[in-house]
Amino acid sequence: MADTVIDFVARILRPLLVGPARFLANPKRTKTWQVEAAFVAAVLLVVSALTTPPIPSTFSDLEAIKAFLIIWLSAAAVFGSFLHAQVGTYMAEDMSSTEKPLTECYHKLGQYWVYKELFWFLVFLLSGAYPAIAGNVIFLVYPAWRKIYKSFR
Repeated sequence: MADTVIDFVARILRPLLVGPARFLANPKRTKTWQVEAAFVAAVLLVVSALTTPPIPSTFSDLEAIKAFLIIWLSAAAVFGSFLHAQVGTYMAEDMSSTEKPLTECYHKLGQYWVYKELFWFLVFLLSGAYPAIAGNVIFLVYPAWRKIYKSFR
């Protein structure tokens, strides 16, 4: 199912992602993982800034402080999770090109990725952690991006 979802997303986003994929596929460019991380950080910063409630002038407004912390801590958590998943994706890509993969379950990475993102989306939606929802979108698009990018490498 996950491969079908990733293929579907890749088909939809292909026209949008072909240009950046061709640009980054040039080995003389900067490292792709750095560009991917910078893009994700920028998206999370923008979403966080746009959805952050006004900073309370006093520390007595605990609900406002809680909302502020949920937004910015979720952005930091999503970024850390993205970096971790990025390395896992690169490792799974390497495993797929070996004759006898060292880790037999590497092919399940995409399937587990999609399932976890769907459940996290519901949690973040209920909690109002909007940067985390943006992270869900990024995490669901990322495997499609990698598929398109790898077709140019």
